[in-house]
Amino acid sequence: MSAFELKAAKDGQFYFNLVGAPPLALLLSSDKFATKEAAHHAIERVKTNAAIDERYEKKASNINRLFFVLTGDDQQVLATSGRFDSEADRDAAMHEIKSNAPGAAIKDMAGA
Repeated sequence: MSAFELKAAKDGQFYFNLVGAPPLALLLSSDKFATKEAAHHAIERVKTNAAIDERYEKKASNINRLFFVLTGDDQQVLATSGRFDSEADRDAAMHEIKSNAPGAAIKDMAGA
């Protein structure tokens, strides 16, 4: 089952990863947020938008590695996937997120 891991960066900001079962261990990563509350809000937005196909934008890096971004209803990028070597792997990660992110637990690893 997938879970959100909320973490503190060395600079005092907060970010999250959505992790799943191997081989798709890292599914999504966020940008950094100034507060833990802002990171929690972003996680809730991911949960809300994860099941909506239109929120996924498939992309390719400059070295042809495949990835995708998950956007909100305002087109703001909520999180970015890891890089994949095949469309099948990318699509499997998207399916995992759509199926599991809405009900995924949040593991607060950021401390107080």
